Amino acid sequence: MDNGYDQQPLGRGRVRFIVQPAIARPPRAFPLLVLAAVAIVSFLLPPNPGGPAARVERAVAALALGAAAAAMVRAIRAEHLERLRSPGGEFVVSPRGVELRDGAIVSGEPTLANRLASAGPRSVREISYALCCRTADGIVLLAGGMSERVASALLREVNRILQRLA
Repeated sequence: MDNGYDQQPLGRGRVRFIVQPAIARPPRAFPLLVLAAVAIVSFLLPPNPGGPAARVERAVAALALGAAAAAMVRAIRAEHLERLRSPGGEFVVSPRGVELRDGAIVSGEPTLANRLASAGPRSVREISYALCCRTADGIVLLAGGMSERVASALLREVNRILQRLA
């Protein structure tokens, strides 16, 4: 879990934060993909005319195909969770508030959130913390994909700069 953030002073009290998100481990689907290949090959081979042996081959092939399908579902779900995790981000803290990449100014209260607090595997939940700003219009995501420790340190730093600049 290698994640963190960089600070770049920009002058006139402005500081750019660039978040390096933690990398989520991809699902270990390779062994199941091998099983899928075995299952496909066994279905393509002509059946063995010897009664019980043919049924066993078909049962093994069906189990392998089921395991491969489960692996594919896991891989698709992992990709979906990665998008929800909102990894990375860049923003500037200035005397006027928080400047987003598009130049918009957000003056709300910075806060931490974890969109996956009750979903997904534990390893993904632990690196799904995000820094957000609460505004009158809702919540604006500044950066995500961090561990709780890194996100808390970033929040403290942003609050320290905002108080110093206010």
